[in-house]
Amino acid sequence: MTVWVDDMRIVKNGQDWCHLLADSWEEMHAFALQQLQLPKQRFHAASRLPHYDITWAERDRAIALGAILIHRRELVKKAHVLLA
Repeated sequence: MTVWVDDMRIVKNGQDWCHLLADSWEEMHAFALQQLQLPKQRFHAASRLPHYDITWAERDRAIALGAILIHRRELVKKAHVLLA
């Protein structure tokens, strides 16, 4: 199983944000909630492509924990596969 973070940089509320996704719903939630200790509200279930929003500091931590940095277009492709 694999967890990915993208290279997007969205500035909101004075912080830089990007996205987290994984091979499976279970792995994505486990990594986000247990490893990164994100609040459940960061999961965008109603999004066209469900994902977690993470700050760049959290992204660095995710990479240190084994997440793979990919281009945002690749993350979108992986999200489509997860939804299939």
